[in-house]
Amino acid sequence: MRYASWFAMLAAMLWVSASTVACGCGDDDDDDTGGGADDDDSDDDADDDADDDTDDDLDDDLDDDDECLNTETEMDYQCDGSTDECETMTYDADGNMLTDTDDVGCDGPSASDTCYAYVYDAQGNNIAFNRDDGCDGTDDVCFEMTYDANGNEIAYQYDTGCDGSVDYCATSTFDAEGREISYTSDSFCDGTDDECGVFLYNAQGLREEMRADEGCDGSDDRCYTSTYDANGNEIAYDSDDGCDGTVDDCSTTTFNEDDHPVAYTVDVLCNGPSVEDWCGALVWDGDLLMSGAMDFGCDGSDDLCQENTWEC
Repeated sequence: MRYASWFAMLAAMLWVSASTVACGCGDDDDDDTGGGADDDDSDDDADDDADDDTDDDLDDDLDDDDECLNTETEMDYQCDGSTDECETMTYDADGNMLTDTDDVGCDGPSASDTCYAYVYDAQGNNIAFNRDDGCDGTDDVCFEMTYDANGNEIAYQYDTGCDGSVDYCATSTFDAEGREISYTSDSFCDGTDDECGVFLYNAQGLREEMRADEGCDGSDDRCYTSTYDANGNEIAYDSDDGCDGTVDDCSTTTFNEDDHPVAYTVDVLCNGPSVEDWCGALVWDGDLLMSGAMDFGCDGSDDLCQENTWEC
């Protein structure tokens, strides 16, 4: 329901790992006495569609009900071996993230750091989180989310300054299958929608197209289309400003045999390699995203590196 730019959406999809992943490690705990992975994807609590059928090299004492938590992430801005930013996450007993501390410089509390705190309802839905710029104990932006009975996020808002005056609102509607079919956003929560959008799905239930209408005047201003492989992985994503049939930005993604993204390319203007493009690679251990690198300009030199630490 919140779509700033398709670059941000792609980055969120590919770069940020799920914080909680059910671990399909070691011997099977239910249906296969011969060992191996538990063949029941419903055990997977992650929202990234990663299943538990992967043989990762984690502790064999774990079974499929064990969760792996992403507790630390380190960023190296130049990929020169020097850690420039450290992120630390804490969780409750159910695997819900409670706090997220972003330490710029990895030098302890400072004005450049950012802290987040999360609140959940009885169903485990994230109903609120606050951002504290500078980690000084004062919340600077407060976010709230509302869900329907099926756990779909139907409303989102934030309050800059956390003074009780809401600055941005958005709503979404869903079909009977739980798929988002439309959204609206109101930049000042003044009752006037600034952007409306609809989502279209193919026969397999995969999101095939999104159309954004700036001003909600009935005219589509941005169109996004997705292409999938036989396993339902999104392998191409195109943006058409003006919805005139001319693709303006392109992205492609390559997946491994476990259906995890391992390489991607963003081609700005769809004109082939240029300094405006960016590429990336991701390294997995089973269902766990261990590291990744971004190459701005796609010149073969990594410019931003990330490493994740998991506890299982």
